Amino acid sequence: MKKRTRKLARNDKIEVVWKDIVSASQWLTEAQRENINPALCRTMGYFFNEDESCVRISPTINETDGDGDIIAIVKGCIVEIGRFAK
Repeated sequence: MKKRTRKLARNDKIEVVWKDIVSASQWLTEAQRENINPALCRTMGYFFNEDESCVRISPTINETDGDGDIIAIVKGCIVEIGRFAK
């Protein structure tokens, strides 16, 4: 994960670039299996919090009743985190 210049604040608009598991359940040749790689994903949302294991973001926030969905992305899978301009 790239080093951040400043700590993320609650509800910062961010994009998390991360690697996800890919599996294939069909019969594959050895050459095909060698070309299976993790998927590079981009998730955008509002920073909620983080701990030693993951970063949590909400794709939708409700400023009167609290946050909706939550996504927890394992830090070991994160390539970089970018912040959108306010």
